[in-house]
Amino acid sequence: MTNSGAKITSNETAILASRGLGNGMKVFGGIRLNQFKVRTDRPFYNPANTTLSVAQGYTYELDSGTTTGFAIGAAYEIPEIMLRASFQYNSEIAHKQAKETETIAGTAIAANPDDMVAPSSMIIKLRSAITPRMLAYANWRSSKYSALKVTGNNAGGAGVEGSIYEPTSGTDYVVGLAYKVNDQINLALATTKGQSTDDGSLANALAPWQGSSANVIGGSFKVNDSVEINASYALVTYGDTNANVITGSGPFENNKGSRVTIGTKINF
Repeated sequence: MTNSGAKITSNETAILASRGLGNGMKVFGGIRLNQFKVRTDRPFYNPANTTLSVAQGYTYELDSGTTTGFAIGAAYEIPEIMLRASFQYNSEIAHKQAKETETIAGTAIAANPDDMVAPSSMIIKLRSAITPRMLAYANWRSSKYSALKVTGNNAGGAGVEGSIYEPTSGTDYVVGLAYKVNDQINLALATTKGQSTDDGSLANALAPWQGSSANVIGGSFKVNDSVEINASYALVTYGDTNANVITGSGPFENNKGSRVTIGTKINF
């Protein structure tokens, strides 16, 4: 859709502790500190903006602030073949009084703080070595995105509340290969597929989940026995669907996006 876009920046820090139970079993859990920032641009159609320019349109910005949640899980490991099977539950994180800013045609409009909910999720992971230097892995995740609904007081026009983001819950999976270059460097390639629960309604044009897929390249660098840095880049293809647009329903087709992830793992 012309001159529409969305940018999401998410920061999360997890502090986890684990305890071995013997025979390869362990349990783990801890706290998660979560923050996300959002900017969306949406042109308004009116006699003064027939070209649907961003300058004469609508901008919504959000800063959730940092709030805590928790994660718990269990794992089974066989170190000799690098096998690990695990499940993890991440709780919802409620952001109270998130900061919102709305702008129409360059003029900022006072917005009431809103409550946001970062979705809960259940993750199942499996990995195993297939050669001395290579392992295969697969992850499955179910996320409750239906709790994360974002509205703007002026998203439907000046003084008219409208939807910014109203996703449905869904699942996604990852399959990939990782290669150990040396004791410090690992490389990985993966492909992902996501599928939302189809409730028959129109998708959100800024971030449809239905049928999305991605190809991912990444790696990690072990600085020392305690610190590891990892990064990845994903090229995302969004699923084709019908979406809510300015004038009602419209096709959302042949759209792509990119995602960069950077993280640090610290062992105590």
